Amino acid sequence: MLWCEREGWLDTRLYINTLLDAVIDGGGRMSTATPVAGIIRQGNHVTGVTLANGRTLYADRVVNCCGRWADSPLFQPDLAPPLAPTAGLLVRVPSAAAPVRHVLITPTFDIRPDGPDHSLICPNDLEVSWTLTESPTARDQAAAALLAQAARLLPGLRGLTDYQVTTGIRALPQDGLPAAGPLPGITGYHLLVTHSGVTLAALLATLTAQEVITGKPASLLAPFRPDRFFH
Repeated sequence: MLWCEREGWLDTRLYINTLLDAVIDGGGRMSTATPVAGIIRQGNHVTGVTLANGRTLYADRVVNCCGRWADSPLFQPDLAPPLAPTAGLLVRVPSAAAPVRHVLITPTFDIRPDGPDHSLICPNDLEVSWTLTESPTARDQAAAALLAQAARLLPGLRGLTDYQVTTGIRALPQDGLPAAGPLPGITGYHLLVTHSGVTLAALLATLTAQEVITGKPASLLAPFRPDRFFH
């Protein structure tokens, strides 16, 4: 068992809401529940996007930070990175049943706080069967088995029924490393996709914003340029 006293994580709900509030306060606008339907380009220059509701948005820079969907068909082959996604299982439980204050890694599961009143548990075998994303029954059975294992260490989980089960699909570039930056031969377009999105979000967003605004490459991103996928 590994107790990660200094291991950090982002409270995603708080983080996202804080960023969205800052965007609005700064005069920005949001379009929610309105997927991107297409990329606007003139040859090798990307100039904006079209939305599913027919609206057109023009921009000096378009950043593809669509995670698992960064290789969606709407991104033409020369704009989409090769991904190798994996499925994951997440079980959210009341913190009273699993009172942890730091990241805890055990031989069978990992757990961390998830907001003020909950903890989040996942198998430490990061990749699970894809059937869990398609079958609620299989998902519930896997969650019950995971909680039974975790209860050996955290007795408050024994017999627990008040929990939430979700599955996720990780945005994993083909070689497992982040892909961040412009693409060769393409202007007006940035790619930003990684498995460690939550952990690295604040840093990646800052570095990408600096690159987009100043046009100067960030040296920290040099090993992770997406041109390695485009030859």
